[in-house]
Amino acid sequence: MNIELELKIQAWLDNELSAKEAAEVATLVATNTEAQALAAELKSLKISVHGNELALTVPESREFHWSKIERAILQAEKSESRAEAAGFSPFSFFAWARNWLAPVAGLAALVAVLIVVAPSSSEPEYSETETPSEDVDVIHFKDPASRMTIIWFYDQSGNPVQNPGSIDNVEKPE
Repeated sequence: MNIELELKIQAWLDNELSAKEAAEVATLVATNTEAQALAAELKSLKISVHGNELALTVPESREFHWSKIERAILQAEKSESRAEAAGFSPFSFFAWARNWLAPVAGLAALVAVLIVVAPSSSEPEYSETETPSEDVDVIHFKDPASRMTIIWFYDQSGNPVQNPGSIDNVEKPE
């Protein structure tokens, strides 16, 4: 049996069909055993539900319920207007914060980002380089653009340096 016939049988039991349709469904139920079984099941279900349905009572009428809500809204509006007349509003601090603190906080965040991201324009960093003797001096050059570091050892007396030291003393490029 298809869903349309099942719905028609249910509508027939609820007296929702026209006289012509009701006669057709009554004939179908009388002749078809599957339709008879469905009609009997729906009748017993209807009786069970109707007899055991809980009665719900509302303690107050609809108008009274909505009038309570309206009174609460009016009372809240009156208390807000009294607070504003007295110069205090519970939302005044939030309005002040939104108008003044939010832009200041945004500006502070922007400055912090610029400080972190902006390239440093300070003097070049020179790392400490040890010399093999007190007569030897060092010239240290670092070029970050080409990622190159040059360390020049020279003898202060003008003699060429024979052993400038270990390779461990030379700074490696980053």
